[in-house]
Amino acid sequence: MFSIYKKLLVAYMLILACILLLLSVLFYQYFKADLFMKSQNTLLDAGQYINTLLIQFDRNTLTQHDLQQSINTVGEMTNARIVIVEGKEYLENEELLKDVFQIHDESLLTSLKEIFQGKTITRQIQLAEDLNSHVLGVGMPITIENEVRGAIVLFTPVSKLEGTLTKVVKMIFWVSVASFLIGVILIFIMSKSISKPIEQVSQSALQLASGKEVTDIPMTRKDEIGVLVQSFNEMKQQLQKTEKMRKELIAGVSHELRAPLAAIRGFVLGILDGVIPSNQQEKYLTVILKETEHLTRITDDLLDLAKLEAGNLPINKTVFNVSSLVNEVITILSKHRVDKGITIKTVYEAEILLLADKARIKQVILNLVENAIRYTNPGGNISISIRELSSTISISISDSGIGINVEELPYIFDKFYRVEKSRNHASGGIGLGLAIIKNIVDLHRGRIVVESERNIGSTFTVTLPKE
Repeated sequence: MFSIYKKLLVAYMLILACILLLLSVLFYQYFKADLFMKSQNTLLDAGQYINTLLIQFDRNTLTQHDLQQSINTVGEMTNARIVIVEGKEYLENEELLKDVFQIHDESLLTSLKEIFQGKTITRQIQLAEDLNSHVLGVGMPITIENEVRGAIVLFTPVSKLEGTLTKVVKMIFWVSVASFLIGVILIFIMSKSISKPIEQVSQSALQLASGKEVTDIPMTRKDEIGVLVQSFNEMKQQLQKTEKMRKELIAGVSHELRAPLAAIRGFVLGILDGVIPSNQQEKYLTVILKETEHLTRITDDLLDLAKLEAGNLPINKTVFNVSSLVNEVITILSKHRVDKGITIKTVYEAEILLLADKARIKQVILNLVENAIRYTNPGGNISISIRELSSTISISISDSGIGINVEELPYIFDKFYRVEKSRNHASGGIGLGLAIIKNIVDLHRGRIVVESERNIGSTFTVTLPKE
C-alpha cells in the first residue's frame, strides 16, 4: 500500500516527465520547421539573385565567366547545388532530365512543368545518388522581360540540417534531464511538505481512536492543509474535553446514584426485617422520599439536557410578571435561606412583564438563586435585581459566597463541569444545572454572563428579549 507521500511523488514525477516530453517534442518540431523554413528562404533568395544575374547576362552587362563565378559563389555560400535549365526540351525528355539532375524522382517532370508555368516550388525530395543524401529543393522560373525562359533549381543536402537537428536533440535531452532532476528535488520537498501534516493527522487520529493522549500538531502552514491541521487540533481538544466530561459524568452519576440507592435499600430492608421499629418508620420513610426526589432531579436534569441539545424541548411563551416569579422563587427557597441565616435583598419594580416560557425561566432563576444560597457562607448576603430596558430585561443575582477562580470561569457552563469537585448533595450534584440554564437562555435568544472573584462572591446576569 502506497503512502500519500509516495503517491504524490510518483504522480508529480509522471506529470513532470510528460510535460518535459511534450515540451521537448514541440520544441524539436518548432526548431526543425524553423530550420527548414530558413533554409528554403535562403535558397529562394539565392534563386532570385541568380535570376537577376541571368537578366544581366541576357542584357550583355555580365560576362559568361562572371556569371559562372557568381553562381559558383552562391552555391558555396548556400551549400547548394544549382542547376539551370534553359529551354523546354527537357520537358519532353524525362530521361535526359533525370540524367542532368541525378535525382530519381518521378514527380520531377511534373514539378518542372509547374515551374515553366511560372510557379515557385519548394520540397524535400528523394535520395540524390551523387550527394548520397535526401535533399531540400527549391525551383523557380527564369523570368526575363516577363517571359519564362527556363528554370532555376537549387538543392541542399538535408544531412547538413539533420546534423544541426541532432545537436539540438542532444541539447534538448540534457536540458530535459537537468530539468527533471531539479524537478524531482523540488517535488520531493513539496510532496514531503504536503504529506507530512496529513500523515501526522492520520497517526494522531489512530492514537486518539485507541484512547492515547495526543498532543497538538504544530501549525506551520496557512493553506488548506493548515486549516485541516487546525480543525483536527480543535476536534481533538473537543473530543478530549468530551471524554473528560464523560468520565466525570460516569463518576458523578455513579456517586450520586450509589449513595441514595444504598440508603433507600438499607432503610427498606430495615423496615421489612423489623430492624427499624414501627414508631421510627415514618422518619426513615421521609429520608427515603428525599433520596427518591434527589434521584428524580438527576434523571430530570439528564432528560432535560438531552432534549435541549436535541432541540426537542418545547418553548411555550406567555406574558408573565417577572417580579412575581422571582418572589415565588424566593418563597420556595426561604427555608434554605433561613437555615443559613442569609439575607436576600431585592431591587425591582412590582410589575415587569416578559414574553417567555414561564416554567423554563423559573427553572433558570430557581437554579441561580439556589446556587447562590448553597455557595454563600452562613450569615451572608444575596442581591436580586431586575432592570427593564427598551427591548430587554436583565435579571442579576449576586452573592457574597466563595466565588469562582478566574481560570474556571470559561468552563462553568460546560456539561458536568463543577467548581466544587466533591459530588455530594450539598455541593450541587453532577454539574448539569448551569449547562441546562445556558441552553434555556439560548433558546430564548438571550445571554447569560458571570462575574466572580474568589472569596468575594459571584454575579450571574441573565438578559432576555422582552418579546
